Amino acid sequence: MPTLENSYEYQKDDEEWTIGVIQNTTDIYIQRRKRICNSISPEIIGDLIIPEAADELKYIGGTTCREKYLHLLEYNMKSQILRPHMEPVVGSLTAGIHDSS
Repeated sequence: MPTLENSYEYQKDDEEWTIGVIQNTTDIYIQRRKRICNSISPEIIGDLIIPEAADELKYIGGTTCREKYLHLLEYNMKSQILRPHMEPVVGSLTAGIHDSS
């Protein structure tokens, strides 16, 4: 995993995600992991780099950086072009997110 700035951990059921901006870039990195029974560390399901996406955070709804990451992912998952590339890594992370702005 690259060195991240403003990184956050998310957990849902037996899955975990790390999202952050790659140090000295404007690229956002996402890693998805799944906890396997009797395993000390989770198994990496996949990772993804979204080039220059950190610049988009200032235009996204949400009051915290943590919320903005989720809203950005939700927004990009609506794209028929981006969704197939993002879905294996994003998975169910954005399920149930509703933009109030």
